[in-house]
Amino acid sequence: MLHTEEFRELNSILQEHFGDVIPTEEIFGTFEELNDIVNKSVEEGRNLLPEYYGYGGNR
Repeated sequence: MLHTEEFRELNSILQEHFGDVIPTEEIFGTFEELNDIVNKSVEEGRNLLPEYYGYGGNR
């Protein structure tokens, strides 16, 4: 998943909107789930990855 064009594009979207990159050591699940979370983050205007994956201050 990490070396695909789709992952690079998704990572770029997250970085463009929130200044963050996808923390690959903290995420699990499918690319489709990750894609949905990043898109929902953009829609809501906040990075939802820590909330969904339980890293950072949200442990």
